[in-house]
Amino acid sequence: MTTTERQLYRLIADNVSRLRLRRSPRISQAELADEIGVSRVSIVNFEAGVQAMPLLRLYQIASALDVEITEIIPTVEEFVKELIKVHA
Repeated sequence: MTTTERQLYRLIADNVSRLRLRRSPRISQAELADEIGVSRVSIVNFEAGVQAMPLLRLYQIASALDVEITEIIPTVEEFVKELIKVHA
């Protein structure tokens, strides 16, 4: 995975973590994992930026969190801003 891809997945992971904790009632990493059919370790690694999630899983996460996929995937502007910040 390239540095740019890692940055994108870091933004996605941050969004998932934020949305998961913001949800009422909150959903644990284990509950989210059960909901989408992966191990809790996969969610932990994903939120830590160690593991990338396939696009299908991102849609499943969005459904489990009852949000639109657009709330998980950063906009182009957000992504570019992050790239500039990292490379500055």
